[in-house]
Amino acid sequence: FISINNDIEKATKTAAEALGGRYNYGGDFANIVKKYCILGSPEKCIDRTQEYINSGAKKIIFNISSTSGTKDKIKQSEIIAKEIIPELIKINQ
Repeated sequence: FISINNDIEKATKTAAEALGGRYNYGGDFANIVKKYCILGSPEKCIDRTQEYINSGAKKIIFNISSTSGTKDKIKQSEIIAKEIIPELIKINQ
């Protein structure tokens, strides 16, 4: 799951809200999100995704966590396509 926002706390909150209803968890879902999700600015998202690649991930599927609707998902998809993926390709060539 990915939540792109230059304010990492907003990215975390958005992902926790978007994902919190999907899973049965009795604690602060933000703790889970911070541990497993890709959060923050495009640069932070690149770094975090690279951590998964360095750990052996061969395929990455970006599932956008958004509570703002379709326009936000489209905007984040464009950031992934235009900024994140090209940089990851460049890093890993």
